[in-house]
Amino acid sequence: MLTQVEVLEQEDRLTRYQYLPSIQADLLQRLGRIEEAEAERAFLTGRSPIYRPAASGMCLF
Repeated sequence: MLTQVEVLEQEDRLTRYQYLPSIQADLLQRLGRIEEAEAERAFLTGRSPIYRPAASGMCLF
């Protein structure tokens, strides 16, 4: 599923979709790619004043 999201991103289909980094972080977390998931969350933190990572490390809105 992550590959499909990345393809849509590269095709500019999701360029303005505000939850794209959250989706990517969640999928990366589920795949065990923790460092990459944390990088996506860091991007979210810098971009959204209401984003707060959950104690479990999962992305919650």
